[in-house]
Amino acid sequence: MGASAHGDAIHHTRDMEPRGLGRGSYHVWNDPMPEPASSLLAGVYRQLTPHLGIWPQDRPPELVDFHRLCRTKGQTHNANILLAYGPNGCNHPHRDIYGPVVHPVQGVVLLSQRGDHYEGGDFAMWEGTDPQPARRCAAELGDLILFAAQTRRPEGRRVVQLRHGMTPVTRGIRYAFGMVFHLAR
Repeated sequence: MGASAHGDAIHHTRDMEPRGLGRGSYHVWNDPMPEPASSLLAGVYRQLTPHLGIWPQDRPPELVDFHRLCRTKGQTHNANILLAYGPNGCNHPHRDIYGPVVHPVQGVVLLSQRGDHYEGGDFAMWEGTDPQPARRCAAELGDLILFAAQTRRPEGRRVVQLRHGMTPVTRGIRYAFGMVFHLAR
């Protein structure tokens, strides 16, 4: 799926393997993103942000205002992506931190149906330096997975560093919308 298939919606496309990110491709959307992705991102931000106790109280309740804050710190580029993984495609454990302003939560929306379009390709979370995922999620078409972008504090324990990614696709093609609320440099 190249930029021409999406018209002006895609800013650029990257193959993940040469950059050591996994096997597959990601397509970075222009700003503004196409609908319904744009409204979904803004709506999830609006619903989620008031419930984040770890989130500073002075953070704007609307995504457009949060993006204005990002721009004051030099973060001016959309970081939301359309992900595509074929057979053996995977996403190595990583974080999507693109500057000093970071929203504590990210999301992914599955755009393919497990079983019909692909097999494998579980969303996964890694804690600390553990080489094995601590959690896996076999989501279905339309599911939204929200996850901590950097850290979590298990009850009674120290802060644990987090990374996210995806286990290998074993058959077919898996598409997803990677939701990042903060902008990138």
